[in-house]
Amino acid sequence: MQNFNIRDATIDDANAIAWVRYNSWQETYRGIVSDVYLDAMTLAEGEERWKFILSHPSSQKFITVVTNENEEVVGFVSGGKARDNETKTEGEIYALYLLRKYHGLGLGKKLFLYGIDELRKLGLQSFAVFVLTKNPTLDFYRKFKPDFEINEMVELGDEDYDEIGLAWKRMSID
Repeated sequence: MQNFNIRDATIDDANAIAWVRYNSWQETYRGIVSDVYLDAMTLAEGEERWKFILSHPSSQKFITVVTNENEEVVGFVSGGKARDNETKTEGEIYALYLLRKYHGLGLGKKLFLYGIDELRKLGLQSFAVFVLTKNPTLDFYRKFKPDFEINEMVELGDEDYDEIGLAWKRMSID
């Protein structure tokens, strides 16, 4: 069995986090999101974005990576104070990505639970996750029995997509 480590992200992880996000979008959203939007994504833009985010830490958010036995970043979770008031939750898991090669090993669940613990450490009492309706990971989040869901629209490029906000009124997952 492979050994994995979950730890706080550092500025040195920016390129690897960008790669995980870029690769995950290309694998997951092809056929769901416009090819024009996906083809316009660049790894370089993602690297710059994550370098900026990681070089400006905040006490109100977290970014955590999971690494394999070679210390390569294979996934990450980030979160903090809620950005959307529609769910009336205090916190939010902003992103959770895992390279497809590592699906089915329980790492997604570990990252999700780790993210919830990080939100709790920030003093937050409730949280939400937003997922495109056609994203195959929607069922992953529903296994954790959210208290309620809301439907929203999100704009990506020049197109609108259906999105679901899954909300938990508590910080413990059954």
